[in-house]
Amino acid sequence: MLAGRMNESLAEFMSMINNPPDSIKYINDTAVYKKIKRVFESSSDRSEKAKSLLVLFLLAESGGLPVPFGLLKEIKNKLFKGVHIDGVYHTGYEFDSSELRPVFSIGPNVFSYWKNHKNIYIPLAHNYAIGFSVGNHGFYNSSINIYSANPSILKFKSGEKLKVHQVSHDYIDSITSIVALGSVNMASTIYTPFELKNIEDYLALQEKNHDRYYSPSEPQLII
Repeated sequence: MLAGRMNESLAEFMSMINNPPDSIKYINDTAVYKKIKRVFESSSDRSEKAKSLLVLFLLAESGGLPVPFGLLKEIKNKLFKGVHIDGVYHTGYEFDSSELRPVFSIGPNVFSYWKNHKNIYIPLAHNYAIGFSVGNHGFYNSSINIYSANPSILKFKSGEKLKVHQVSHDYIDSITSIVALGSVNMASTIYTPFELKNIEDYLALQEKNHDRYYSPSEPQLII
């Protein structure tokens, strides 16, 4: 639908891009507008141009540049209405760690919906996932919550809007299991890093070192 609206006005938008008013001529030198011009001048068919330009205009708009086809506010307020970021989840291991543990399963287009908590989890890599809350849960964007079993290895800049929580490995494992279930249910191809024997060995490690894997019992705000 959005690409169709873009397609209908390609000639008009091209004229506006090629002949901008003096007050915004500076945009011609930005990388995104140079890319927009290359798309307009390409030999691709109109529908393919419209799809590419839709993304490029959204990128330009998100960067504060003037665009002839502003959709960012509409998409945010309609398409993503009621979806709020809940937090960033970190397993607590280094990226190249070889320690035995469950990690986030990755599959194409995987997302996991935890109905009881109205949360959607999207794995970003083998060590990270983002959680989104669905529904009216308050003012989510006032801060970003990060939950990590080992916050000391995270690299970030501190700020008033960033809240880092120390959580147990067991806490992260519960998120991992939800994401893994989403991978099984939603993906045609699954990349899973553990076999049943690995899980049994990991559970044995938990029992041997209860404090490491089950502490703190509740998330603790540290920053």
